[in-house]
Amino acid sequence: MKNTIKELKYITANPFKRKGKKELEKNRFIFTLSIDLNWFKTDEAKQIMETAIKNNLLIENEETVKANYDLNQIELTLDYTPNQKTIQKIKQIQHTQQKPKNQKQKNNDFHKKLNLPKKQTQKEIQKIQKEMKGLIDKETATLILARKKGINIDEQTEKTLRKTLKT
Repeated sequence: MKNTIKELKYITANPFKRKGKKELEKNRFIFTLSIDLNWFKTDEAKQIMETAIKNNLLIENEETVKANYDLNQIELTLDYTPNQKTIQKIKQIQHTQQKPKNQKQKNNDFHKKLNLPKKQTQKEIQKIQKEMKGLIDKETATLILARKKGINIDEQTEKTLRKTLKT
């Protein structure tokens, strides 16, 4: 599987390096893999992007993606084309992805990514709850803290957070 992830990293680096950009619109990323490079069908290119996001190779924003690794470490070759075996392995990764995490599991992940002592993290969460006059629960305060600290939170969590803050 390690080689497959390495291959996925190489594949996902191509659109960025060929366009000379660190961040691309999602549809431009998919278009580059499918039309410009002619490596995949459009739906396969989308699956490649989603698999890379789930494996933390790409960071997803609302309309864009960017590499979550140093693009300078990847050297492109002009004659490279992913073979069917590679494509099947990447599809297999996608199908064996773990089921989605519940909010409590995601919050635990955020705690780890904050890289702060647990007591300090708890204090900051309590401070946010206090600032919001107790109108939000601990999980929502954790998400707010994660977002303030620049930690990537998935799209569904972001939508939930925005909805919570509007009410």
